Amino acid sequence: MNQITASNQTVNFYIGNGAITSNPIKYTSQKTITPVYSLNGTLPSGITFDTSTGTFSYDGTNLTAGTATVQVTIASSTGRSATATIDVTLALIEGNSITDMGLDFYAPFDNNTSDTIRGLTASTGSSFKIVSGTIGKYLQCKLDWKTENYSLKWNNSGSLMQYGTGDFSISYWIQAPNWASYDHNTVLAKKSGSNNGFLIARITANAQKMALVGTDKSVYSDTNVSSSWVNWVLVRKNGIVSWYLNGVLDSSDDWTQNITNTNNLRIGYFDSWDRVTAYFNLKALRIYNRAISSG
Repeated sequence: MNQITASNQTVNFYIGNGAITSNPIKYTSQKTITPVYSLNGTLPSGITFDTSTGTFSYDGTNLTAGTATVQVTIASSTGRSATATIDVTLALIEGNSITDMGLDFYAPFDNNTSDTIRGLTASTGSSFKIVSGTIGKYLQCKLDWKTENYSLKWNNSGSLMQYGTGDFSISYWIQAPNWASYDHNTVLAKKSGSNNGFLIARITANAQKMALVGTDKSVYSDTNVSSSWVNWVLVRKNGIVSWYLNGVLDSSDDWTQNITNTNNLRIGYFDSWDRVTAYFNLKALRIYNRAISSG
């Protein structure tokens, strides 16, 4: 007799980088089986369920947890079948478990510019504001060709995020309708001059692209920066840097720079450029001390 089993379970979906996908079904059989999925109830806004594959996805437009009930029918090649109801819990991880998640820094930009991991506060000028929009609250950056004092700086962050030549990841949601119009748009900098560190910015050599700028070389995205809200994830794993756009691999190249810089983390400033710019909207900035999965 062909044994086919499916059991109830609760599945946690960790939305750590703005995009998730996970198959909630566990089953065993001695024959080839084809699961058929259906969804009962309503998912939170921004979360969808693909009945053809049994996977959930998240587009970043809603940041609340929710539950759903999925009914699964599993049929064998001989026609036998079994049906199970699976209660699914969709939960957001807000970055409070440094050990488990490898999360070094998280600024959600929901009520202020502070980091929620270690409580780092930021010094900001009037060019940076928390505003509300269709995706909730976010950081509005309108810094155009100013000096260092106008940038956003997280105090006491200099000794942190020193990854050497090891793995790390940076994830953020960004909307930049005028990306190519502003020289040296600086999303994130922990770097000084030619010293080892990381810098994410627009540079003239590839004006439409997102760039990880290094001392010896830079790694660019293949896709142009968008005027819509999108999720960019940068991952360095085993000396290879990959750019992911909305959970899909966009570009990759080797980048082995030793990250030992002790400068404070900033938005809108890099000291090798005599003026600074940050003209975009930003949400859910996360920095990990490991290579994360982007999908």
